[in-house]
Amino acid sequence: MNHRFTATCSLALLVALAALGVSTSAPAAAVAVPAADETQEFPAGAGDIADDPAIWVDRASPSRSVVIGSSKDEDLGGLSVYDLAGRQLQFLQTGETNNVDLRSGVLGGRTLVVASDRTRDALAFFFLNPSTRTLSPAGSTPLGFEPYGTCLYASPAGPLYAFATEATESSGQLDQYRLTLSGASVTGTKVRDLSTASQAEGCVAHDPARRLFLAEEDLGLFSYGAEPSASTARTTIDLVSGPNLEADVEGVAVAVGAAGGPSYLLASSQGDSTYHLYDLAPPHTHRRAYTVTASGTVDGATGTDGQAVTLANLGPQFPGGLVVVHDEDNTGGSTSNFKYVDALKALGPLHGAFTGFLLNDSWGPEADHAFRYGLLTDRVLIGDWDGDGDSTIMVRRGNRFYVSNELQAGRAQQEFVYGRAGDTVLVGDWDGDGDDTLAVRRGNVYHLRNTLAAGTADRVVAYGRAGDAVLVGDWDGDADDTLAVRRGNAYHLKNTISGGPADRTVLYGRAEDQVLVGDWDGDADDTLAVRRGNAYHLKNTISGGSADRTVRYGRAGDEVYVGDWNGDGADTLGLRRLG
Repeated sequence: MNHRFTATCSLALLVALAALGVSTSAPAAAVAVPAADETQEFPAGAGDIADDPAIWVDRASPSRSVVIGSSKDEDLGGLSVYDLAGRQLQFLQTGETNNVDLRSGVLGGRTLVVASDRTRDALAFFFLNPSTRTLSPAGSTPLGFEPYGTCLYASPAGPLYAFATEATESSGQLDQYRLTLSGASVTGTKVRDLSTASQAEGCVAHDPARRLFLAEEDLGLFSYGAEPSASTARTTIDLVSGPNLEADVEGVAVAVGAAGGPSYLLASSQGDSTYHLYDLAPPHTHRRAYTVTASGTVDGATGTDGQAVTLANLGPQFPGGLVVVHDEDNTGGSTSNFKYVDALKALGPLHGAFTGFLLNDSWGPEADHAFRYGLLTDRVLIGDWDGDGDSTIMVRRGNRFYVSNELQAGRAQQEFVYGRAGDTVLVGDWDGDGDDTLAVRRGNVYHLRNTLAAGTADRVVAYGRAGDAVLVGDWDGDADDTLAVRRGNAYHLKNTISGGPADRTVLYGRAEDQVLVGDWDGDADDTLAVRRGNAYHLKNTISGGSADRTVRYGRAGDEVYVGDWNGDGADTLGLRRLG
């Protein structure tokens, strides 16, 4: 939204809406998604001066990726560069800067940043240095009008283009420029002259499809051909008179599907502070609406102008990608800022091709391994499948199991079938050979297999009651895993694979606790831990009493797993973060 004036819906726009035969109805229900982090305030200016973000993905070192955000302060505006924790790495004061976009691998392998410079009525260009993660000026192109929105388009045919919209209260320019490099300076040559019926700002191009997506603030969301030779005809995606969008329609962004998954178009509905996802492919079906809410010390987002998204793995903080949105209010701040949102949570079930694991080799706050493996609907099992001392991932789909012996994405190294789709499955080293294998439970009967292969069980044993909760561990340090049954906060441990009474009974924690088993101190004996939210109370002996150690890791809603991820002999925690 233009902070110099408030655009109004003209009579012509109302007539246009009526002609399209659309009616006004309530906005679509929106899911609450928590903000994960936020950027520092701009070092100069005050009030709602933030506007539009762009995300640069460092393919070589994803956790070094940065967010570039614009400040539209009339006197002290410019561009800031932020890391993934929201810390400002650079502020380049360039004048009143509205929208920003970037492309990597263009103009001789560079990362080019474009911004709409309202101080000089120009497109301003910058290069991002991937080593220093800082911007340097790279020329400009005068437009002959005050710019508002801008976005880049890298044509599959080779040329690089920029689009620019005009800041106006009525009809305005939508022009396309071909960008070329001469020495260290980028210039633009106009190759296409379009117009809009009303104020347009947010735009984004999807390069492979050769499409431009544009938001007219008081009208709706549209798509054009992005090539200079394309017609002026456009496709209507959604209108403010429909059930989803409420003027102003502002930031638009393209979420390119991870690992070949579906891609989506994102649009911010400023009038009701909601965000909407559409299929990127025609007919652009509306799929989801959400709001960005407060989480801990980070407030939610309202009145959003620009937004940006990537579904690339950005390391432990955002393994499923990142959505960045402008927050007009920034409660308690002196300037507006940008909120970071976990793309897994923003897309929710639409991010279904992704499973994100965050595994920690120690008890620190940061994951040492972040990768995706399997599907959101998979059941996850942890074990040392090849006897090399490292725990890795197996996923289960029905009675089919997919084994990975490396902590990384990719295809399974082994696939096999065992048991029935409805069986409860346990993991353990039943014969002490160093390899973990499976057992299936049916009631109080356990069918143990000593190899990762189909076939009949190598051993069948009955223990406990059909309603017992069951744990697996090496309770006496003899290298063989055996069973324990839990009843409330009482644990009945067996040191042999056999029926009969327990060898030991111990009380620990509370009946409602989630219980984990691991060798927390590397002494070869498995013991217990209880989880309460994101706090883990670890015990290094099989006994009652207070915990020997309490640690916090991840979030209360994360799935938690136990494994020796680095083969050092001690078990630590791992998470699977869904949505």
